Amino acid sequence: DGLAEIVYEKCVGCGACARACPRNVISMVPFRHSKVVVVKCSNKDFGPEVKKVCRVGCIGCKACERAMGEYFRVEENLARTAPEKFDPSLDFGPVLAKCPQEGIVFLGLPGVEGRDGVAPGRVEAEFRTTVDQAEWRG
Repeated sequence: DGLAEIVYEKCVGCGACARACPRNVISMVPFRHSKVVVVKCSNKDFGPEVKKVCRVGCIGCKACERAMGEYFRVEENLARTAPEKFDPSLDFGPVLAKCPQEGIVFLGLPGVEGRDGVAPGRVEAEFRTTVDQAEWRG
């Protein structure tokens, strides 16, 4: 679908992807907590132009800024976060729900309630050899 997606389980934080991206759509976000709230967009065009090229692009509507101005600011038609002000105890639910493009998301490790859908159960090894299947005659 043309969207850059980072596989966080494999990411080592080297920044090579951000440097190599020809459109500068990948940026390094500092993690001070196991989860942070980020804006999935870096397009500074006006809303109608953004919608033509991206389904999650920020249209600069300022809904996030009105809902939580201490954490979100819209500058140059693009919502930006203040990672240094992130507090995991804050309720970001209303902001995530208000974004018409669904471009504001949590990144990082899943919470306790989300781990079952992400982490596999315990895998028990089954040690069997051809000797285990042999019939002894003797």
